[in-house]
Amino acid sequence: MIGNEDVSRPKPDPQPYLMAAERLGVDPAACVAVEDSPAGAASAAAAGMKVAVVPGLLTVPEDLGDLRADHSQLTLDALRSLFPAREPAAPVQG
Repeated sequence: MIGNEDVSRPKPDPQPYLMAAERLGVDPAACVAVEDSPAGAASAAAAGMKVAVVPGLLTVPEDLGDLRADHSQLTLDALRSLFPAREPAAPVQG
């Protein structure tokens, strides 16, 4: 978890999401952020992450987010659909 007390530049700056990816040891481009606010969606998008927007109290502009879904539609398959299909790994010879 990254809170405002952990960063010098909170959302909508990308710092919180970049810090989270760094702590997890993953490329931000391989991440999906689930957001319900304009500042959060802008932060994740600026960090280079895919953004799944779920309905919340604030309206997130249509140009922010790669997927819009309510909680019942936010499945692993829906999140995986945000990334191009990968070729299966070649079998190890030996």
